[in-house]
Amino acid sequence: MTNGAIRDVPGIEALGFQLFAGGLSVSHAYAHVVEFSAPVEIGSLQISSGDLLHGDLHGVQQIPIEAARELPRLADQVLSDDRELFDLTERKDFSVDMLAALLAEEPKRPA
Repeated sequence: MTNGAIRDVPGIEALGFQLFAGGLSVSHAYAHVVEFSAPVEIGSLQISSGDLLHGDLHGVQQIPIEAARELPRLADQVLSDDRELFDLTERKDFSVDMLAALLAEEPKRPA
């Protein structure tokens, strides 16, 4: 993770290496380590050593450490809640009408 720029993204992806950066560069840059374990800012997200992060091709988000213990239970609950929806959409006879009927009978989840 760096608040600097990176390049050669397809090559990095091919290695299966995850990297998050403040931007992209089209050419070689003079890069050198100035600090290690220092806070960085990517976009407007302040990141410090020890922070819990989730990242994918869309970006990075910070997860409050105090919420970490609840994540496995919450993830299981989301999967359980969505299983009926997943099963429906995977059916060969799936239709928009079937989806509308399922959604009409589900109670609204809190945001």
